Amino acid sequence: MPPRVSIIILNWNKPDLTIACYRSCLAQTFADREILIVDNASTDDSMARLTAECPQARLVRNAANEGTGGGFAFGARHAQGDFFLFLCNDTELDPDVLAKLMEVMDTHPECGVCGCTHVWHQNPALIELQGYYVDRFGVQHCLGSGEPWTGEDRLIPAWCSGTVLLARREAYEKAGGYDPQHFTLNDEVDLCWRIRIHGYRLLIRTGARVLHRHFATLGREKRARTRYWAERHLLRTLLKNYRAGTLWRILPQYAGLLLLEMIFLTVQGYWSVALADLRALGWNLRMWPDTRRHRQRIQRTRTVPDSVFLSECWPGSAKLQWAFRLIRHRQPLYPEKKPYS
Repeated sequence: MPPRVSIIILNWNKPDLTIACYRSCLAQTFADREILIVDNASTDDSMARLTAECPQARLVRNAANEGTGGGFAFGARHAQGDFFLFLCNDTELDPDVLAKLMEVMDTHPECGVCGCTHVWHQNPALIELQGYYVDRFGVQHCLGSGEPWTGEDRLIPAWCSGTVLLARREAYEKAGGYDPQHFTLNDEVDLCWRIRIHGYRLLIRTGARVLHRHFATLGREKRARTRYWAERHLLRTLLKNYRAGTLWRILPQYAGLLLLEMIFLTVQGYWSVALADLRALGWNLRMWPDTRRHRQRIQRTRTVPDSVFLSECWPGSAKLQWAFRLIRHRQPLYPEKKPYS
């Protein structure tokens, strides 16, 4: 019989991280699972290392590096379980994480996606995040960041980080799965959004804990590149997932905020990051025929109206709140190093 859960770990040129993540998966108390490692066309010795040191995993190699969106979509196509646990390889799970998340899925059949508490790997006493809300533009407002980890175990309705995300296969497939065009950043926002408007709930179990090495997988990519990825995927998400009437109301507000952001970045001296926003707009114009095809399918199959979705959004603009906080506290726009990363 196929396993109930397929654990899908993504690797690209980081075998040491992947092996540590794999070992934490082997230690899970929930035994009815398979471990699938997706190698995203690594150029180092990853395949040899993973073959030798992860004997209980099934290794599949992608023909190209498709990032997190395409890599996870590739892994899901090879998975056998009724549930997918998507893992970035810069994570290590407490032994009871999968058992706790599956308990949520079994007792809440309406739950399409379930997540957990992330703590800093180098300081597990401090919470990185416990899920997040999004504003009407899809920008994240993280929950619990910087608070002490107490082990409190409760369920909260919130969106799930793509770092550790348990998805019900039925919900994942009904929503269309990960978008391969979302190379990285905001790929899980799009997935959670589509799962929500197809009638499923998004839940976080705070008592399940994962240790996260922040940005260890992505590395310290150039600021302009990460801004480009984040904004291009955010706009594609809006274009696909809103009804036409809502989109016409949201897009002018989105454009105004984006212009303010570009001015703010330019004044701060980050003109290349500001230009990345323009590049993101250009990409979405070129990709509109593809986006439109996806949009038509989503709008045809969704069941939750925008009015319900918007009532659950974080009020206001998360971007504006972030900018005002930086100005008020005179914090740097791009700190040299994140704490405990």
